[in-house]
Amino acid sequence: MESKEQREDFIEMSRAINALMHRSQTIAENWKRIVFYCQKEGTKSNEITANWYLTNTLEMQNDFRILAGKYLTLANQYGMEIDAINYARNRSD
Repeated sequence: MESKEQREDFIEMSRAINALMHRSQTIAENWKRIVFYCQKEGTKSNEITANWYLTNTLEMQNDFRILAGKYLTLANQYGMEIDAINYARNRSD
């Protein structure tokens, strides 16, 4: 039972990180608007700063995507190993 709970924990972590990825997407869209506004207004220093935040937000979004995928892969691998152990255990009974 504990091993199934561990697998579910990995899946839940993946979901939580996916939520952060989607939140980062929203934040990045806001930074894109700010960059556009700064370009329109000709405020170069603000544009540079907004671009920096935009770039870092997009990088974090990608990092979250990768990390969520790794947790999901881990959950799937863990599930396969649980199934193999249970199969072997049932065969020996």
